[in-house]
Amino acid sequence: MYADFTYYSESYGGEMTEEDWAVYGKRASAFLDYYTGRRLRGNLPSQAEDLESVQDACCAVADGMKEVSDRETSIAKQNAAGGAIRSLSSGGESVSYELSAIDRAITGGEATKNAYYASIAKRRMLWVRDDSGRPYLFRGVL
Repeated sequence: MYADFTYYSESYGGEMTEEDWAVYGKRASAFLDYYTGRRLRGNLPSQAEDLESVQDACCAVADGMKEVSDRETSIAKQNAAGGAIRSLSSGGESVSYELSAIDRAITGGEATKNAYYASIAKRRMLWVRDDSGRPYLFRGVL
């Protein structure tokens, strides 16, 4: 994993349990491997700030994954209890609510979830480069 539970809880300030971290930290690290084309594996940046950005990205993606999972569980419970209210009309007035990013990720399927996780990782790793100067998030050839 790109961050351990000690980093997650103490440096990053995360709130999930160590048991949850074991699941979501591993999934987040696997996602970062996918998202970077496995360029992080065995090639972590030596600059402390860049390494911290990678660790923060791992923590943030893990938080996002847990949040999506928790929301999926909540929606399943709501649906089992008769469903959630999506719109409300009273007299001549009607109110609609835009879905949150998490709800869009859930309802959009796996590709939408991955796009949501990528947006989280990108905010933390956009400018992070390996020691040869290649951006981890760059998909082309230099």
